[in-house]
Amino acid sequence: MKWIIDSEKYYNFRISCIHVNNLECDKIKGLGVKIGTFRNVIDDSDIVFSLGYWRKISKEDIDLVRMGIINFHHSYRLKFQGRHCASWALIHNEKLHGSTMHFIDERIDEGKIIDTDFFKISEEDVSEDIFKKSNELGFKLLKNNFSKLIEGESIDFSYTKSEEQFFYRAKDLCHELQLEEAESNFLRRIRALTFDNMPAPYLLLEGKKVFLKLEGYDDGRLKKQQ
Repeated sequence: MKWIIDSEKYYNFRISCIHVNNLECDKIKGLGVKIGTFRNVIDDSDIVFSLGYWRKISKEDIDLVRMGIINFHHSYRLKFQGRHCASWALIHNEKLHGSTMHFIDERIDEGKIIDTDFFKISEEDVSEDIFKKSNELGFKLLKNNFSKLIEGESIDFSYTKSEEQFFYRAKDLCHELQLEEAESNFLRRIRALTFDNMPAPYLLLEGKKVFLKLEGYDDGRLKKQQ
C-alpha cells in the first residue's frame, strides 16, 4: 500500500479509499489515506487492486468498477486455485511456484491473466517460505504493470492458464499425518504444513495427537497445542 500511495506523485491517479479487514489497523492509518468499507471502494473507484482480500466478489460488484478489479494470486499461471496454494504446491511435489496478476471475474481465481512469473522451490522450503516468495514476486508484478493499468493502456492477454489446474478449499488441507507414508512424502507434508501461527502437523497415536515441527522452525501454535 505504501508503494501505491507514494506512486501518486508520479502517475495521474488518486486513491479514493482503501478497505482492510482490521479497520483499526494503525499501520494503515499511518499512511494518511481514507479507510472505507468494501462498498465505498466499489462505488468510488475506476480500478481496484485486491491485495490479500479473501472474500468472493460478486459479478454485480465487479461490473460496477469501470476498469476492473485486479487480484494477485499465489500460483504460477493459476495452476493452484483457492486456498493454501503454497502448501498444495509442496504436497504435489512441484518444482516451480509463483504468482499471477489477473482480473477478477465471477469465478474464483479464473480471470484473464495480466502477468505471471515463477521461482524454483528448494528442498529446504516450507510453506511459509513459499508464501513469502510469492508475495515478493506479486509485488514485482504490481510494479512492472502498475503504470499501464492505471493509464488504461491495452493489455496483451498472451499468458494462458496452466493446462492442469487444482482447486482447494480451506477445509481440504488436512494436518493429520500417516506413519505409513513414504519417508519423502512424510517430510514433504511436514514442510507443507509448517507456517508460523498456523496449526502444526500431527500424528494420531493411541488416540492422542503428537505434534511435529522441523528443527529451526517454531510453529506459533505448537506450544499451546502441546
